[in-house]
Amino acid sequence: MDSTYLSITVYDHKRNDGDIISLNYNGHWILEQFRINNDEHLVDVVLDGTGKVPNYLALYAHNLGDYPPNTVAIIVDDGVKRQRFILNSDMNTCDVIYFEYTGR
Repeated sequence: MDSTYLSITVYDHKRNDGDIISLNYNGHWILEQFRINNDEHLVDVVLDGTGKVPNYLALYAHNLGDYPPNTVAIIVDDGVKRQRFILNSDMNTCDVIYFEYTGR
């Protein structure tokens, strides 16, 4: 990432099927028990630019919706570029994205 400030947009990938999620960023819940749908939901975060700790975003599934697994689209925007990821989680596993600050 080129900036320490990130905008994270999250929405249901494929079907709006009643998925309930939480997002954990660097050990802190930034979205809790959120019923995700096709509407985009924006959360801003700040990267730790020291390089001493990993920066990560974990998707936790509270349910599986009507069509398992819990699938979420994530758009990460650092002000220079936008990247899109698809995360999947079920009742036993969580997907994680790691961010690296490149500091231009």
